Amino acid sequence: MVRNRILISDCNIKNPFNKLESQTFTETKLRESADFLIYILDENLELESIDGLGTRFYESFAGYFSGDRKKKEEMTNSFSNLIKNFEPYVKKIVYSKTKDEKKARISLNQTLLQHIITFESDLNKADENYWKDKRLIESCIRLVFPFRHIEAHEARNWEIFEMEKAVFYMFASIVLINLEARDS
Repeated sequence: MVRNRILISDCNIKNPFNKLESQTFTETKLRESADFLIYILDENLELESIDGLGTRFYESFAGYFSGDRKKKEEMTNSFSNLIKNFEPYVKKIVYSKTKDEKKARISLNQTLLQHIITFESDLNKADENYWKDKRLIESCIRLVFPFRHIEAHEARNWEIFEMEKAVFYMFASIVLINLEARDS
């Protein structure tokens, strides 16, 4: 019998603001992060703001990665649907770890993140030079942060490469958050 299995190999994640800084993650660490992702997505926490996140996440993930890269409008819609899952995912981890509904209801910001990971930088600082020497996890989250906010409040005409970069760093952020939050 052949089991369905996610193919994972070692992965190198570079700081999006400093290409000289990177970290390599082994297959084992990536599997641990993927297992935690599935656990969180499938966990039934009965909190309205994150209810159904697993289904939305899986559907938007499939939609984005099965989309035709030559159809920009389709990709933009799929991108928007996928990137919108980042904030609720973080909130779901917060609620899963703290069981405090108030903590899980605040908008994505430094305080929300500090409930599950160490986050010492100013998430609202947009200057790329500020992020060059910050921890990898913080820099990855910062790159994704404005995309989520923009997609939630206004339509944009993103280029495919911008969307691909944002999605890569969204998943890099999820990997890094999962590994740190899982151990806390």
